[in-house]
Amino acid sequence: MEEPTALLHRAYADHAAAGRVFFASYQSPRYTRHRLSRGECRVATRGGALVGTVPVSAPHSTPDGCPAPAGAGSFWRLAVDPPQRGSGPSHRLLELAA
Repeated sequence: MEEPTALLHRAYADHAAAGRVFFASYQSPRYTRHRLSRGECRVATRGGALVGTVPVSAPHSTPDGCPAPAGAGSFWRLAVDPPQRGSGPSHRLLELAA
């Protein structure tokens, strides 16, 4: 869990530096394991290195009045290593999460 946690920290570091509170910027490997145990995780690699992740789960319960259809899934904490931004991993991860 160290590698995906470190990726989350790097991916959300700009938000943390700007004063935005994103738990992904400082969560522990233990919490990463907990979150990943609640669904599946799509990953992106380049040259054998982890460069992106997006956990997904389905079906996801939605509150009354939510426009999502019954049985819809969800994804959270899309993370792409900052040097890889704009080179395709985030688009591919979103396709895999859909």
